[in-house]
Amino acid sequence: MVTHAASKKLLRLTGARYDMANALEAYNAFKELAGTTAGECSFFAMTIAYGRPFTNNHDLGSVKCEFPKYPDFEDPDMNLRHQRLLDLRNKFIASKARGFL
Repeated sequence: MVTHAASKKLLRLTGARYDMANALEAYNAFKELAGTTAGECSFFAMTIAYGRPFTNNHDLGSVKCEFPKYPDFEDPDMNLRHQRLLDLRNKFIASKARGFL
């Protein structure tokens, strides 16, 4: 029997994998469309999808519930990039306070 907590954990990880795949696809579109309105939309989509697993969403919670140090890249620049993407998402692009979502 799978517990409720285990089901939630699996849903978080499945959702995170889905969101990362979408973020990568949006990034590839952004690279091709840079400098256009479609490129800007691709960048927004990438940023929102990338950050979703790290937020408390759809009552599932963040992947940080079980993995509080995730991601912990060996390269400190990658950790900085990760935080910058989350800041962009949470403070500017998908901020509920600013009315975008």
